[in-house]
Amino acid sequence: LAALCRSNMAFFDLAVDAVLKNSREMAYHALLIDPLTAAVCSPFEIKSMFDELYEADKPYIPNLK
Repeated sequence: LAALCRSNMAFFDLAVDAVLKNSREMAYHALLIDPLTAAVCSPFEIKSMFDELYEADKPYIPNLK
C-alpha cells in the first residue's frame, strides 16, 4: 500500500514543483507519471491533453514557461 501511495504522491510533488519553479516541462512530466492518466492514455494522448489544459489554465499560472 505504501508503494501505491508513493507513486501517486510523486505526481503531486512534481506538479507542485513545476508551479513553484515555473516549469512547463516539469508540469508535463508530472502528468506523464500520473498512474491514473498513464493507465488510460498513450503518451501522445497525454501530450495533447497537456497542451490543451496548459492553454486553458494559462491565465491562472501565467509564469509557467
